Amino acid sequence: MNNQEMFYVYKLARVNDKTSYHFVDADFDGSISEEAVYYGITRDPKDRLSKHRPGKGQDIALIVLGEFTHAERFFGLEYQAWLVAEHIRKYGSKPELQGESGLGNYGYKYGGNK
Repeated sequence: MNNQEMFYVYKLARVNDKTSYHFVDADFDGSISEEAVYYGITRDPKDRLSKHRPGKGQDIALIVLGEFTHAERFFGLEYQAWLVAEHIRKYGSKPELQGESGLGNYGYKYGGNK
């Protein structure tokens, strides 16, 4: 594995228009938002968006909120979890499409979380 490989923490947010399969935005000063439906981490934001769209909708935008080196990847996971926790604190529930990864099979649905 390349130690310089990057990991990106992102949010998926609903937008008013249909989005491109490969349109990715970045907002390193951004954080949680009411429009956010999911927070995640990936090595390839464009590929991840193209995989999210069929199951989560065509009105989904992917916004990168942070980037982490391979050596910092666990801090990326921590940031992702913090975003979900802050979303719950501010809006009263988890983001609409957030799964239950890391909690055993609690949120697992046959065929995987989509």
